[in-house]
Amino acid sequence: MKYDTRIIDLQDNLLHEENGMYLWLDQIYNHAANDESVEMDIGYPELASGDWADGPVYVPGYSVARSGTIPHGSTVQMFGRSSTTDGAPSFPSGLAAWDFRYLAISPTMGGAGNEPINLDAPPPPWVFDKALPATAPSGNKTYTQRILAHDLYPYSVRPDLILRDAIKDQTVKKFSLIEMDTQEATGPQGGILNTPPVRRFVPAVRMDMRMWIETIEEDGQEILQLQYEQIVDFEFHFGTDGGVTRWPHIQVNTLRKRT
Repeated sequence: MKYDTRIIDLQDNLLHEENGMYLWLDQIYNHAANDESVEMDIGYPELASGDWADGPVYVPGYSVARSGTIPHGSTVQMFGRSSTTDGAPSFPSGLAAWDFRYLAISPTMGGAGNEPINLDAPPPPWVFDKALPATAPSGNKTYTQRILAHDLYPYSVRPDLILRDAIKDQTVKKFSLIEMDTQEATGPQGGILNTPPVRRFVPAVRMDMRMWIETIEEDGQEILQLQYEQIVDFEFHFGTDGGVTRWPHIQVNTLRKRT
């Protein structure tokens, strides 16, 4: 399935453009082949049932993939799996939501002082300490203070919580979850290829994505709803200690299928 993504600011300036394909890697047919199904499914009437049956069978480690091109700097290959579950997706709350894999704050940014924060409660007092930039200019808390003090808190810290809150009053009958990543501990490896200028100054080093395709019951009707979260980790080659700072770039959205 082809896709195109364009991100435009309020002044109609193009900020990001991407195109590519979602690929189904799992088995396509779940029935025994016969002459009629071969002609109908494949479109080659000259083939007969049993043709090519002695050849090698490819059993992929993953069921879905995404191949994308960002023409201004990078290409991406992701692998993953899909599953279908009754009911609504589950999102964390409280201290359990402080999971660096899904935060806009990384451990290399100091982790906001490396103390878990309850994102369903008001931010801790140090977040609003205006003297912090002067008293601790290179401190971990100073580095992430603005993210925690943002008007969109807690979504500025963990953006996918806005997906959680968007469905809290909805009736979700079932959902299909598609998860993909450029890094896997085992199996096929995806990856990101950056152009030399991007690789030199701020390379994209990891990308993962979750999509929830939900069946919503509303006013006696079933509506298809898509929620997604995409995380791209950029590495900035600066820091007070001379190290690399990994900055999560997170996109989330809730969409409805047009009727």
